[in-house]
Amino acid sequence: KKVKEIENTEIKSLKTQSSIHKANYSKAETIEKIEVKKVSSEFAQKESVYKTNASKIDKQTSIFTKKLDAKNKTIKKEHEQGLSNKLRKINTKLQQDLKALQTK
Repeated sequence: KKVKEIENTEIKSLKTQSSIHKANYSKAETIEKIEVKKVSSEFAQKESVYKTNASKIDKQTSIFTKKLDAKNKTIKKEHEQGLSNKLRKINTKLQQDLKALQTK
C-alpha cells in the first residue's frame, strides 16, 4: 500500500512537471513567434527603405546621365561649328591668297 502511495505521489509529481514543461514550452514558442514577427517586420521595413532609396538613386543617375548626354551633344555641336567656321575662314583666306597670286 505504501508503494502504491509513493507511485501515485510520483505520478502526480511527474504530471505536474509535465504540465509546467508544456506551459514553459508554449511560452517560449509564443515569445519566439513574436520575435520572428518583429524581426520580419523590421526586415520588411528596411527592405522597403532600401528599395525606395535604390529607386531614387536610379532616377537621379538617369537624370544626371541625360544631362551629361545633353551637355556632351551641345559641346560637340559647338566644337563642330567652331571648326566649320575656322575652316571657312581658312578657305576664304586661301582663296584670297590664290586670287592675289594669280593677279600678280
